[in-house]
Amino acid sequence: MAGFQVTINGRFWVTAEAPEDLDRIKERCRQELNLARARKTISEMNEARRRLEETHAKQLTARTSRPGKRSSKYEAIDRALQAIDEAKPKSHLEVFNYLDKRVRNLPNAEPFVSARGWVVGFRKDPVRARSWLSKRWSVLNLAQFPRGPKQLQ
Repeated sequence: MAGFQVTINGRFWVTAEAPEDLDRIKERCRQELNLARARKTISEMNEARRRLEETHAKQLTARTSRPGKRSSKYEAIDRALQAIDEAKPKSHLEVFNYLDKRVRNLPNAEPFVSARGWVVGFRKDPVRARSWLSKRWSVLNLAQFPRGPKQLQ
């Protein structure tokens, strides 16, 4: 009895005695091909995950930096802000008025540098002045200002 010969993907030659054997062999070959594709995909995914983890590790180490020594100018400003917080100011202008009386050193930030004063800088550019104060206030974890409209006095 002569068998059946089948070529699969131009690489495999299979000889089978009966058509049922041939069908089983074809199905098994398809399963092997699917399994090989799945293994290749898994290895590619593992390689991509490894590269991503390496990149993430590099980014984490690049971001960490040593805490530098604080400027004595900013330490004095921070001490004054903490003392002002105890007075419970109701507006940013009050804070800048207190700073004008208590702190001679100005931060290296606009609008205070160009205006050469706390209140003058606040009047020159209130948005930048409020932004600077808000950042310092939150870094020091000081109490929030009362929300809502302020009452006229």
